[in-house]
Amino acid sequence: MQVIRPFGFLLLFLLFTGCDLTQDNSAVKGEIQGLVKQFAEAAQKDVNAMLAMYEQGPATVSIGNGQIERGIESIRKNADTNLVGALGKFKFDLGSIEVTSMGSGYALAVTPFVMTENPSAVFTRQIKGVSTLVWKKTSNGWKVIHEHESYQP
Repeated sequence: MQVIRPFGFLLLFLLFTGCDLTQDNSAVKGEIQGLVKQFAEAAQKDVNAMLAMYEQGPATVSIGNGQIERGIESIRKNADTNLVGALGKFKFDLGSIEVTSMGSGYALAVTPFVMTENPSAVFTRQIKGVSTLVWKKTSNGWKVIHEHESYQP
């Protein structure tokens, strides 16, 4: 239940502040799709570039591997522990990136992906999953405020 709560509060906030969830903005859609691709690329090669794509505050949330990280410092610590040593040892192939405008200044991106472990090795393992990213337009451009990855067993 707690996993749903932050996202549910965000949706309620957006609804009560007058956001039009059905709004379709092609420019925003293209921009967010490009950012999702950059985010996936950075996750594979440059942790600092990936972390710079998050909103740098305590309300930012990242969920993956059964863990909830709240705040950019917690996300950074988790990335330093679990991602830095794995750079170059996996590859993300994204599927179709669906973008839904959540009104002025917010967008939701959902994409399936295949993560290949040890892509240059003779024997590799592929894991399918789905990534959800909530983006917020800030004075520094679009930033991730909520990230969630889930993997198929």
